[in-house]
Amino acid sequence: MGNLSQNSKSNRDSRVELARIYACLSVLVLHFKPGTFVNGQRSLSRVFITCICTDAVGIFLLITGFFFFAQADYGKKIQSCIRKIALPTIVYTLLIAFLYPVLIGGSVDYGEMVRQFIVSIITCNPQIHNAQHLWYMYLYCIIVVAFPVLNFIINKISSQKHMQSIFVVMTFILLFINDCCGNNLLHCEMVPLTVFIPGCLFVLCGSIIYNNRHYIEGKILPFIAGVTVFCAVNIARTVYMRALLNTDASLTHLYGWYTSAGFICAISLLVSVLSIKPFYHKAINTISATTMNIYILHVIVSELITMAGYKNWVITTFLDGSESFIQFAKFTAIYSISVFAICCVLSITFKKIKSISSK
Repeated sequence: MGNLSQNSKSNRDSRVELARIYACLSVLVLHFKPGTFVNGQRSLSRVFITCICTDAVGIFLLITGFFFFAQADYGKKIQSCIRKIALPTIVYTLLIAFLYPVLIGGSVDYGEMVRQFIVSIITCNPQIHNAQHLWYMYLYCIIVVAFPVLNFIINKISSQKHMQSIFVVMTFILLFINDCCGNNLLHCEMVPLTVFIPGCLFVLCGSIIYNNRHYIEGKILPFIAGVTVFCAVNIARTVYMRALLNTDASLTHLYGWYTSAGFICAISLLVSVLSIKPFYHKAINTISATTMNIYILHVIVSELITMAGYKNWVITTFLDGSESFIQFAKFTAIYSISVFAICCVLSITFKKIKSISSK
């Protein structure tokens, strides 16, 4: 997921691809981990795992900004988005809506499915079961449509060095004010149109960070600072969120990637990654090239292998029925990595078949 301009794996920055893999795996952890409640209270360690993974979308958007403005031809960008993002999203949604119920022996209300599909496209908010996680794909398409405006803004900002720092700081301040207002300023949710503004801001900030990466490349202090800030903010967020959620379980806003904490954590992680000297690694880049397909497929793959008994096998084989953090971490890691690996293999297989059939 992320950039569409880096088509050739030989041009990929493996530092960035590592961050992309981490973000993709973080999405799976968030979707598959057991709940944070243990004995009627939020578990501190489980809330911490949630916090360190919750900024995956923010990382993806920052990475998108790294390469988003490299291709300035609006027509080509739209065509690329339709071919690589919109069409796979639509095809997957149609298969899930009309084919999947048949495969599992269920009935299909075709009228309702058509209605949900039309509503999904019109509102840019997926409604169909097992396709709702694709809201990010809709958000990406909307951001691509807004490219001319974003390109104008980044050109204005880039013309003056001090404006870049001011823009990043002002983005943080806006998100912080929204946090203080209980999200009543931006009204962000996991719905594309509600996070369009923070999504665009993350993309712009990503471009600024990547264009200034030469200041931190190969230096140990930015790496240490990035890791320290990432851990410190997430520890503070964990303690606060645990106390908050034990009081009112509905107060989940600060888990969002579109928060000031999420913004700082995503930037800190990428600063650490970019402080490493640039390198190329074929295996990393090959795996990273499958992350969009992993994101699309992971929900349905999880459901299919659960029906086949795999999840129950993991539970009965590796867990002893306790609620300890070790058991929580063991299940989450084994199951998330399993789904990641299956989706990765499927993606590579599809690409091989496509490559062979096109010859």
